[in-house]
Amino acid sequence: MAALAGGVRVLAYAEGMYNKVLGMGLSASVPRVTLYFALTPILGGLGAASAYLVGSIGSLTAALAAAKSMKFKIGLRRFSVLVALPASVGGLVYWLGLNWAVGAALILAGSLLGYAKLGLLSKRDLGDLLKALLPTELLDEAYRKYKWMVELLFRE
Repeated sequence: MAALAGGVRVLAYAEGMYNKVLGMGLSASVPRVTLYFALTPILGGLGAASAYLVGSIGSLTAALAAAKSMKFKIGLRRFSVLVALPASVGGLVYWLGLNWAVGAALILAGSLLGYAKLGLLSKRDLGDLLKALLPTELLDEAYRKYKWMVELLFRE
């Protein structure tokens, strides 16, 4: 939810639609702050999480309305797959009771594999992502070692 709302918010800001940015921000912040003060003393951490969730839903609703008015088409089917894949792996990891570090690695690996096989991530996308995260020397060395894995992952 946050990724989709954030993307629409950045687009609206880039287009100079500051009223839409303000509306999306307020639709998240007002319910969050109000419910935070109301629910946290009663429910503790669950109350704070509930307040955050309600604010996120408000933000998503405002973002979808803003996207529609900007004629920005959101591929909800594709977005759903992008969200469902790591959520499914995460649910499985949680159900199995695996250590968080193992779970994080499995979620990343499972998402990468799924995105590549479904055509949602290209070889170039992966390269761009890794170039942003890793030093060039390390990336070159890793590619030499694991080129076979990249070729297998993105085989047509």
